[in-house]
Amino acid sequence: RPAAHGVVPGTVVIDDRWQLAYGTAEPDPSRWPDLRGWIAGRHAAGQRVLLWWKAWDPTGLPVEQCVTDPAGTPVAVDPGSPAYLSHLAGMVTRLLGPDGLDADGFKIDFTQRAPAGPGLRRPGAPAGATWGIAALHRMLETLYRAAKAAKPDALVVTHTPHPGFGDVCDMIRLNDILERDPTGAAVPAVDQLAFRHAVV
Repeated sequence: RPAAHGVVPGTVVIDDRWQLAYGTAEPDPSRWPDLRGWIAGRHAAGQRVLLWWKAWDPTGLPVEQCVTDPAGTPVAVDPGSPAYLSHLAGMVTRLLGPDGLDADGFKIDFTQRAPAGPGLRRPGAPAGATWGIAALHRMLETLYRAAKAAKPDALVVTHTPHPGFGDVCDMIRLNDILERDPTGAAVPAVDQLAFRHAVV
């Protein structure tokens, strides 16, 4: 949302719902009629702008870029699809490049939602294409490389603390605070963050 009065230098995150569809990442003109201009204004104020990006969401993408259920309904993007990887790289270039929105990086969310289960189909992926955690790495690698090509000092924030993802992120996010654990018991915020910090 637009920044309040009295902006000071720092980093601004444009969170969820700035886009028309998660898979295409086109700005919603009803919410952001001039997102490029707004980002330029933040730059002029000494700030950088990160865009929230929802990993795995196929909304708005053609079926050949997706993992589908047996009925052919997309359930996730497919990093095994060359068409999807090409789309992802182009999307990143458009969002971060000087001829596009000129944003400064990404806050990546929902990386845990990798497709899994029997009966899934991959209409655009060759036989033996990467799957599981390797597919997540391929997706983030494509995004990361495209981000650095578009803007070498771009910041890519993920919540992938495993060392195997150290080459595809710049900063680890400790994620949202939860009020309760799975049993319904209240969980102090400090305890949650201390545990997550220790994991990272």
